[in-house]
Amino acid sequence: MEKTLSAFFLILFALVSIEAQDSADEIARRAVFFAASDSLRVEASLRLDLGSEKKERTLELNFSRKTGSERLFVRIKEPTFLREMKVLQISNSGKSDTWVKTSQGVRRLGTGLRGESLFQSDFITTDFHIPTKGWSLAFMDDPQGLRVLERVADAGLDYATERLYLRSSQYVVEKREFLDASGKALRVFSVSDWQLKEGIPRPTKIAIIKPGSKKMSTLEVVSVDEGISLPDNLFSPGSL
Repeated sequence: MEKTLSAFFLILFALVSIEAQDSADEIARRAVFFAASDSLRVEASLRLDLGSEKKERTLELNFSRKTGSERLFVRIKEPTFLREMKVLQISNSGKSDTWVKTSQGVRRLGTGLRGESLFQSDFITTDFHIPTKGWSLAFMDDPQGLRVLERVADAGLDYATERLYLRSSQYVVEKREFLDASGKALRVFSVSDWQLKEGIPRPTKIAIIKPGSKKMSTLEVVSVDEGISLPDNLFSPGSL
């Protein structure tokens, strides 16, 4: 009898764990950075504080999400002499292909999970791509009203665990932490300013923080166009 009960509770625990992971994965799939739309165009000011110097660029970020695929195309609009600087990332089934355009031509990076730096900043292309599997619920809601998910990093990445903080009602990303094996933050993607649009919070300022570093990269949102028609050739390596 005791063995039967033990087996029953083990099965029950396994089923609850599977359901919790499925629930966490579903939440992660609903997470958004700027707005809940399958196509977005964001104009933003990228500000780099490199310690000894400061730089500023105006960026255009184009996002397209289709079943099983996410595409990101980023280009520099200003200053004009940097307009040849572009980054294209296409993510399918957890893997990403990335192409970088400079004045010297197009360079394709190897397929993998690592991101490419966005124009000398601490932002990387994978900061705007959330894996769809492997998440668990860290806390259902923390005291600030955020839903928190955790995920063990895939092999080959330079961090051990990722933690994702979402505004519980709209699933807007408020913070994303990349932690080492001891739980210490290596990089933090953090929204510091918000604006309400039709009652929904939208990020207006995002920072990448590296504890102990004097450098800082911030992205200040100028405009967000939702649900616009983005041509497929915008996300074609041949069009870079």
